[in-house]
Amino acid sequence: MEAYNEGIRNVRGDVIIFLDHDAIPKPDCVAEHLLTYDGLRVVGVSGDVIPAYLVNGVLKPLENSSEVANFYREPKILRIIGEKLWNRPLEGQEQYLAYISKAGYSQKNIYVERREINNSLPCMAANMSILRSALQNFRIPTSFLKRGIAFEQVIGWHSWKTGHHMVSNPTAKVYHIRHGQSMSRSLDTKNTLIAVIEDQLLFYYLLPREEGISEMHRIVSMMYDFLVHIKKTKQSSRHEMVALRGILFGNMIGLKWLVSRKVGGTYTPVHDPMLR
Repeated sequence: MEAYNEGIRNVRGDVIIFLDHDAIPKPDCVAEHLLTYDGLRVVGVSGDVIPAYLVNGVLKPLENSSEVANFYREPKILRIIGEKLWNRPLEGQEQYLAYISKAGYSQKNIYVERREINNSLPCMAANMSILRSALQNFRIPTSFLKRGIAFEQVIGWHSWKTGHHMVSNPTAKVYHIRHGQSMSRSLDTKNTLIAVIEDQLLFYYLLPREEGISEMHRIVSMMYDFLVHIKKTKQSSRHEMVALRGILFGNMIGLKWLVSRKVGGTYTPVHDPMLR
Protein backbone atom coordinates (compact mmCIF):
# COMPACT_ATOMS: atom_id res chain seq x y z
CA MET A 1 0.00 0.00 0.00
CA GLU A 2 2.91 2.34 0.58
CA ALA A 3 3.86 1.94 -3.08
CA TYR A 4 0.36 3.04 -4.13
CA ASN A 5 0.50 5.99 -1.74
CA GLU A 6 3.92 6.98 -3.04
CA GLY A 7 2.62 6.87 -6.60
CA ILE A 8 -0.43 8.99 -5.73
CA ARG A 9 1.77 11.55 -3.97
CA ASN A 10 4.13 11.92 -6.91
CA VAL A 11 1.84 11.66 -9.93
CA ARG A 12 1.94 14.67 -12.27
CA GLY A 13 -0.89 13.94 -14.70
CA ASP A 14 -4.58 14.68 -14.21
CA VAL A 15 -5.76 11.05 -14.34
CA ILE A 16 -4.33 8.16 -12.30
CA ILE A 17 -4.89 4.77 -13.93
CA PHE A 18 -4.52 1.61 -11.83
CA LEU A 19 -3.61 -1.64 -13.58
CA ASP A 20 -2.46 -4.89 -11.98
CA HIS A 21 0.89 -6.28 -13.06
CA ASP A 22 -0.95 -9.28 -14.55
CA ALA A 23 -3.55 -7.17 -16.38
CA ILE A 24 -2.93 -6.55 -20.09
CA PRO A 25 -4.94 -3.57 -21.40
CA LYS A 26 -6.55 -3.69 -24.81
CA PRO A 27 -5.04 -1.09 -27.17
CA ASP A 28 -7.94 1.33 -26.70
CA CYS A 29 -8.34 0.84 -22.92
CA VAL A 30 -6.66 4.08 -21.83
CA ALA A 31 -8.45 6.05 -24.56
CA GLU A 32 -11.81 4.70 -23.33
CA HIS A 33 -11.02 5.83 -19.79
CA LEU A 34 -10.14 9.33 -20.98
CA LEU A 35 -13.18 9.56 -23.28
CA THR A 36 -15.41 8.79 -20.31
CA TYR A 37 -14.00 11.77 -18.44
CA ASP A 38 -14.51 13.95 -21.51
CA GLY A 39 -18.15 12.94 -21.88
CA LEU A 40 -19.26 12.82 -18.24
CA ARG A 41 -18.62 14.86 -15.11
CA VAL A 42 -16.98 12.08 -13.10
CA VAL A 43 -13.87 11.66 -10.95
CA GLY A 44 -13.43 7.91 -11.44
CA VAL A 45 -13.92 5.19 -14.05
CA SER A 46 -13.92 1.40 -13.79
CA GLY A 47 -13.38 -0.83 -16.79
CA ASP A 48 -14.17 -4.45 -17.55
CA VAL A 49 -11.79 -7.26 -16.61
CA ILE A 50 -11.69 -10.26 -18.95
CA PRO A 51 -10.16 -13.47 -17.55
CA ALA A 52 -7.39 -14.96 -19.67
CA TYR A 53 -5.05 -17.94 -19.62
CA LEU A 54 -1.48 -18.32 -20.82
CA VAL A 55 -1.16 -21.33 -23.14
CA ASN A 56 2.44 -21.94 -24.22
CA GLY A 57 3.15 -18.27 -23.68
CA VAL A 58 0.16 -17.14 -25.75
CA LEU A 59 -2.66 -15.13 -24.15
CA LYS A 60 -6.05 -16.86 -24.49
CA PRO A 61 -8.86 -14.53 -23.30
CA LEU A 62 -12.31 -15.81 -22.36
CA GLU A 63 -14.01 -13.07 -24.38
CA ASN A 64 -17.56 -13.84 -23.25
CA SER A 65 -16.65 -13.77 -19.56
CA SER A 66 -16.03 -11.01 -17.05
CA GLU A 67 -14.52 -10.94 -13.58
CA VAL A 68 -16.66 -7.86 -12.90
CA ALA A 69 -19.97 -9.27 -14.11
CA ASN A 70 -20.15 -12.31 -11.86
CA PHE A 71 -23.63 -13.48 -10.95
CA TYR A 72 -24.95 -14.91 -7.71
CA ARG A 73 -26.56 -18.32 -8.05
CA GLU A 74 -28.85 -18.25 -5.01
CA PRO A 75 -32.54 -19.01 -5.47
CA LYS A 76 -34.59 -15.91 -6.22
CA ILE A 77 -36.13 -15.83 -2.75
CA LEU A 78 -32.65 -15.67 -1.21
CA ARG A 79 -31.71 -12.81 -3.52
CA ILE A 80 -34.79 -10.87 -2.41
CA ILE A 81 -34.05 -11.47 1.28
CA GLY A 82 -30.39 -10.70 0.72
CA GLU A 83 -31.27 -7.33 -0.79
CA LYS A 84 -32.87 -6.43 2.54
CA LEU A 85 -30.45 -8.03 4.97
CA TRP A 86 -26.91 -9.03 3.95
CA ASN A 87 -26.45 -7.29 0.57
CA ARG A 88 -28.37 -4.05 1.13
CA PRO A 89 -26.43 -1.09 -0.37
CA LEU A 90 -25.51 1.97 1.62
CA GLU A 91 -28.15 4.64 1.11
CA GLY A 92 -27.41 6.46 -2.14
CA GLN A 93 -25.69 3.45 -3.78
CA GLU A 94 -28.86 1.45 -4.56
CA GLN A 95 -28.44 1.68 -8.35
CA TYR A 96 -24.65 1.30 -8.38
CA LEU A 97 -23.02 -1.61 -10.18
CA ALA A 98 -20.34 -1.97 -7.48
CA TYR A 99 -21.39 -0.79 -4.05
CA ILE A 100 -20.64 -1.22 -0.35
CA SER A 101 -23.31 -3.05 1.60
CA LYS A 102 -24.56 -2.03 5.02
CA ALA A 103 -22.74 -5.14 6.25
CA GLY A 104 -19.45 -3.59 5.13
CA TYR A 105 -18.71 -5.76 2.10
CA SER A 106 -17.98 -4.85 -1.49
CA GLN A 107 -20.84 -6.19 -3.64
CA LYS A 108 -22.09 -6.14 -7.24
CA ASN A 109 -25.67 -5.34 -8.26
CA ILE A 110 -26.81 -8.32 -10.35
CA TYR A 111 -29.78 -6.41 -11.73
CA VAL A 112 -27.76 -3.63 -13.39
CA GLU A 113 -27.27 -3.85 -17.17
CA ARG A 114 -23.57 -4.62 -17.67
CA ARG A 115 -23.25 -3.49 -21.31
CA GLU A 116 -23.66 0.22 -20.64
CA ILE A 117 -22.15 2.94 -18.46
CA ASN A 118 -23.44 2.72 -14.88
CA ASN A 119 -22.95 4.59 -11.64
CA SER A 120 -20.46 2.54 -9.68
CA LEU A 121 -17.74 2.53 -7.07
CA PRO A 122 -14.48 1.08 -8.44
CA CYS A 123 -15.12 -2.52 -9.51
CA MET A 124 -11.58 -3.94 -9.57
CA ALA A 125 -8.13 -2.46 -9.06
CA ALA A 126 -6.98 -4.35 -12.16
CA ASN A 127 -8.72 -1.71 -14.31
CA MET A 128 -9.75 1.61 -12.82
CA SER A 129 -8.81 5.28 -12.89
CA ILE A 130 -9.42 8.39 -10.83
CA LEU A 131 -8.70 12.09 -11.13
CA ARG A 132 -5.65 13.13 -9.15
CA SER A 133 -7.64 16.04 -7.70
CA ALA A 134 -10.06 13.60 -6.02
CA LEU A 135 -7.22 12.04 -3.99
CA GLN A 136 -5.57 15.20 -2.71
CA ASN A 137 -4.59 14.77 0.95
CA PHE A 138 -5.85 11.16 0.88
CA ARG A 139 -3.80 8.12 1.84
CA ILE A 140 -4.82 4.52 1.34
CA PRO A 141 -4.93 3.12 4.90
CA THR A 142 -2.08 0.80 5.81
CA SER A 143 -3.58 -0.06 9.19
CA PHE A 144 -5.43 -3.11 7.88
CA LEU A 145 -4.33 -3.55 4.26
CA LYS A 146 -1.36 -5.83 3.66
CA ARG A 147 -2.17 -7.43 0.31
CA GLY A 148 -4.43 -4.52 -0.64
CA ILE A 149 -7.72 -6.40 -0.86
CA ALA A 150 -10.58 -3.84 -0.90
CA PHE A 151 -8.31 -0.79 -1.23
CA GLU A 152 -10.26 0.25 -4.32
CA GLN A 153 -13.46 0.24 -2.27
CA VAL A 154 -11.82 2.52 0.30
CA ILE A 155 -10.85 4.94 -2.49
CA GLY A 156 -14.36 4.69 -3.96
CA TRP A 157 -16.07 5.24 -0.62
CA HIS A 158 -13.85 8.27 0.10
CA SER A 159 -14.66 9.81 -3.29
CA TRP A 160 -18.39 9.07 -2.96
CA LYS A 161 -18.48 10.39 0.61
CA THR A 162 -16.95 13.67 -0.50
CA GLY A 163 -19.68 14.13 -3.11
CA HIS A 164 -17.88 12.86 -6.20
CA HIS A 165 -19.39 10.76 -8.98
CA MET A 166 -17.86 7.55 -10.38
CA VAL A 167 -18.97 5.19 -13.16
CA SER A 168 -18.15 1.88 -14.81
CA ASN A 169 -17.50 1.74 -18.55
CA PRO A 170 -17.46 -1.83 -19.94
CA THR A 171 -15.79 -0.73 -23.20
CA ALA A 172 -12.52 -0.05 -21.32
CA LYS A 173 -11.16 -3.59 -21.10
CA VAL A 174 -8.12 -5.42 -19.78
CA TYR A 175 -7.19 -9.10 -19.97
CA HIS A 176 -6.43 -10.48 -16.52
CA ILE A 177 -4.13 -13.49 -16.35
CA ARG A 178 -5.70 -16.07 -14.08
CA HIS A 179 -4.27 -16.30 -10.58
CA GLY A 180 -1.72 -19.08 -10.29
CA GLN A 181 -0.21 -18.32 -13.73
CA SER A 182 1.71 -15.17 -12.76
CA MET A 183 4.71 -14.87 -10.46
CA SER A 184 3.07 -13.07 -7.53
CA ARG A 185 -0.51 -14.35 -7.66
CA SER A 186 -0.23 -17.81 -6.17
CA LEU A 187 -3.25 -19.64 -4.85
CA ASP A 188 -1.54 -20.85 -1.66
CA THR A 189 -3.42 -21.08 1.60
CA LYS A 190 -1.65 -18.15 3.29
CA ASN A 191 -2.43 -15.63 0.52
CA THR A 192 -6.05 -16.76 0.35
CA LEU A 193 -6.41 -16.49 4.13
CA ILE A 194 -4.98 -12.93 4.21
CA ALA A 195 -7.27 -11.90 1.35
CA VAL A 196 -10.38 -13.10 3.21
CA ILE A 197 -9.24 -11.45 6.45
CA GLU A 198 -8.69 -8.08 4.75
CA ASP A 199 -12.10 -8.30 3.11
CA GLN A 200 -13.65 -8.77 6.56
CA LEU A 201 -11.76 -5.80 8.01
CA LEU A 202 -13.32 -3.29 5.59
CA PHE A 203 -16.37 -3.23 7.90
CA TYR A 204 -14.26 -2.33 10.95
CA TYR A 205 -12.47 0.42 9.03
CA LEU A 206 -15.75 1.98 7.91
CA LEU A 207 -17.71 1.50 11.14
CA PRO A 208 -16.54 4.72 12.89
CA ARG A 209 -16.58 6.68 9.61
CA GLU A 210 -19.82 5.67 7.85
CA GLU A 211 -23.16 6.09 9.60
CA GLY A 212 -24.87 3.75 7.12
CA ILE A 213 -22.91 0.70 8.29
CA SER A 214 -25.11 -1.62 10.35
CA GLU A 215 -24.05 -4.13 13.03
CA MET A 216 -27.31 -6.04 12.50
CA HIS A 217 -26.67 -6.44 8.77
CA ARG A 218 -23.12 -7.53 9.58
CA ILE A 219 -24.19 -10.27 11.97
CA VAL A 220 -26.79 -11.63 9.53
CA SER A 221 -24.27 -11.46 6.68
CA MET A 222 -21.68 -13.42 8.69
CA MET A 223 -24.21 -16.11 9.54
CA TYR A 224 -25.21 -16.39 5.89
CA ASP A 225 -21.59 -16.53 4.70
CA PHE A 226 -20.76 -19.29 7.17
CA LEU A 227 -23.72 -21.38 5.96
CA VAL A 228 -22.78 -20.86 2.30
CA HIS A 229 -19.14 -21.88 2.82
CA ILE A 230 -20.08 -24.87 4.95
CA LYS A 231 -22.42 -26.03 2.20
CA LYS A 232 -19.67 -25.63 -0.41
CA THR A 233 -17.16 -27.74 1.52
CA LYS A 234 -18.49 -30.75 -0.41
CA GLN A 235 -17.18 -29.19 -3.64
CA SER A 236 -13.83 -27.81 -2.41
CA SER A 237 -13.20 -28.53 1.25
CA ARG A 238 -9.68 -27.02 1.30
CA HIS A 239 -10.68 -23.66 -0.17
CA GLU A 240 -13.88 -23.36 1.84
CA MET A 241 -12.18 -24.20 5.13
CA VAL A 242 -9.64 -21.44 4.45
CA ALA A 243 -12.51 -19.05 3.74
CA LEU A 244 -14.23 -20.01 7.01
CA ARG A 245 -11.00 -19.46 8.94
CA GLY A 246 -10.57 -16.10 7.22
CA ILE A 247 -14.06 -14.96 8.21
CA LEU A 248 -13.48 -16.05 11.81
CA PHE A 249 -9.97 -14.56 12.10
CA GLY A 250 -10.94 -11.36 10.28
CA ASN A 251 -13.75 -10.63 12.70
CA MET A 252 -11.64 -11.55 15.73
CA ILE A 253 -8.99 -9.08 14.55
CA GLY A 254 -11.67 -6.50 13.79
CA LEU A 255 -13.15 -6.77 17.28
CA LYS A 256 -9.69 -6.32 18.83
CA TRP A 257 -9.22 -3.24 16.65
CA LEU A 258 -12.61 -1.89 17.67
CA VAL A 259 -11.93 -2.38 21.40
CA SER A 260 -8.46 -0.84 21.09
CA ARG A 261 -9.87 2.29 19.49
CA LYS A 262 -12.53 2.63 22.17
CA VAL A 263 -9.96 2.54 24.98
CA GLY A 264 -7.42 4.73 23.17
CA GLY A 265 -5.06 1.87 22.35
CA THR A 266 -2.59 1.64 19.46
CA TYR A 267 -3.39 -1.84 18.12
CA THR A 268 -3.56 -2.09 14.32
CA PRO A 269 -4.61 -5.24 12.41
CA VAL A 270 -1.68 -5.20 10.00
CA HIS A 271 0.67 -6.09 12.88
CA ASP A 272 -1.49 -8.92 14.18
CA PRO A 273 0.25 -12.34 14.11
CA MET A 274 -2.67 -13.74 12.07
CA LEU A 275 -1.74 -11.40 9.18
CA ARG A 276 1.98 -12.15 9.22
